[in-house]
Amino acid sequence: MQFSGFKVADLQTNPPTYNITANYKPLLSLVPGSGAFPICRGGSTQCPSNVRCPKGTVWRTGVCYTPDCVAECCLSESGAMKVIQELTTCGKAGSTGPSQANCDAFYGPGKVVVKNGYQLLTVAKTGSYQLNLTGARGGNHGGGKGGFGARAIRTVSLKAGDKLIIVIGQKGWDNPSNGDWGGGGGGGTFVAQADPSLGSPVQHLNLKAKLIAAAGGGAGLNDRRYSGQALGGRAEEGDPATQALGGSSEGGAGFQINGRIRAKSFLNGAAGGWHRRNDHAFGGFGGGGAPYNGGGGGGGYDGGDCTIGGTDHDCYGGSSLGDDVKAAVNSGHGKLVIAMQQ
Repeated sequence: MQFSGFKVADLQTNPPTYNITANYKPLLSLVPGSGAFPICRGGSTQCPSNVRCPKGTVWRTGVCYTPDCVAECCLSESGAMKVIQELTTCGKAGSTGPSQANCDAFYGPGKVVVKNGYQLLTVAKTGSYQLNLTGARGGNHGGGKGGFGARAIRTVSLKAGDKLIIVIGQKGWDNPSNGDWGGGGGGGTFVAQADPSLGSPVQHLNLKAKLIAAAGGGAGLNDRRYSGQALGGRAEEGDPATQALGGSSEGGAGFQINGRIRAKSFLNGAAGGWHRRNDHAFGGFGGGGAPYNGGGGGGGYDGGDCTIGGTDHDCYGGSSLGDDVKAAVNSGHGKLVIAMQQ
């Protein structure tokens, strides 16, 4: 861009000199994509989740250089994500997952295959899919609240015939009294893709799974607190190769590693923990840890430890994996919403 008829000062002379120029080219670049004229480009920082898109467009998960730029954070209505499936716990609560009959009643007969609590879904059409997962809330204690589950969003390319292996986290046990026993850990929500070459074996399914996304469950509130709230599902990934710490109050289970003591990982059945002295004190399906004096740790990509302030005290929620992750947002059971780019 050029300007003409401007008086230009040369401040490097002493005193400054002034000249009239008929053809001035400024050093400031106004080329789209420059610092002075930002435009979103893929491969940099994540688009903010609260971006305001122009009329006629809708928000999608993406990346851009500047947080106030919306050009590549938005899609036209013709390219919007359309919800094609919403998966829930099918009305099931507790430490074990739903049955085929439970989910047939919710989705319709045979819409989703259920085996040992896992929900199996076959991709019908090749395309770009957005997966929106939420982990489950941890258990309450008296007037205090369990930690809320995390949310994770991930956009992936899937082909027709790909099989998804899904665990929907269930809430941890609520202790309605101010007496002994804290609340159970909330279960994590997981989406994995069956992959016979690169996946890890999933017990009871005769399949190998490669994880796509996970949303951590919240921790249960310990029995020394009667108000306030336990820690929720975490936004960070943590270390899925290590076992969550805990004592009689269990750490939550992760994707790979069982919790301590009875909570099971995604690869090992995803059951919530339970305590041998109290059958009612359970962690939610999805790897939630069982409580004792303390609460239970949340299930997730990396299960939540129960070591805050000492064993059998406060616990952490489970960690998460995704493109756009937010901690502690869900107050109920977990859920998965699947949308496809039109």
